[in-house]
Amino acid sequence: MTDDANRTSFFSPARVAVIAGSTFTQLVRMKVFYLLLLFVLLATGMHLIPDLPHTSGPEALGAEKLRMIKSTLVGFMKLFAVVLGVVSTALLIPRDLEDRTLYTILSKPVPRLDYLLGKLGGVLLLIFAGMAVMTILLDVVLYVRTNAIVDRYMDLADRLILSGDWTEADKVSAREEILQHGVSWSLQGAVLAVFFEAAIIAAAALLVSTFSSSTLFT
Repeated sequence: MTDDANRTSFFSPARVAVIAGSTFTQLVRMKVFYLLLLFVLLATGMHLIPDLPHTSGPEALGAEKLRMIKSTLVGFMKLFAVVLGVVSTALLIPRDLEDRTLYTILSKPVPRLDYLLGKLGGVLLLIFAGMAVMTILLDVVLYVRTNAIVDRYMDLADRLILSGDWTEADKVSAREEILQHGVSWSLQGAVLAVFFEAAIIAAAALLVSTFSSSTLFT
């Protein structure tokens, strides 16, 4: 019975959580969040970009501006998540080998599965935190920009109605078209898809990293 009590379990969520928290702290100290500052500057710049010349209706111009903001910022979020996932997981195990942290951990009753899942969990936690901050900023920029565009072009729509060029139905249709490109659940779903894509890539990078670290299998 004593042997059963002292036997290390094959998998422990508590151990995984501890290693994930330690990994998250380790990655934060690597100052990877400097990429967030670049995202803030990019989001601010996208918000301040003037309207482009156009030949279509005013609602098309507003929708195009919102599409440009979304595509640029979501693209940067994807770049951030993928690069961070690959670089972090590729460096974690070699760095633990270099400073001999890996030997200290594996000398304790910590299964290799817990170690690997903890490392992956720490990377995913960092990616999630970074993308959460970026998503909030993206939503704020889109919300402010959408309201500004709607107000501007609804005033223009009123003038077009008075001149007889538009009807009330045209105004409602234009407003709906602009709002479709603002903050929406489909946008949040796209961001979530980016996170899952980065998670798969990070897991693959960690798997490759283990093959170059024979200590994990000996």
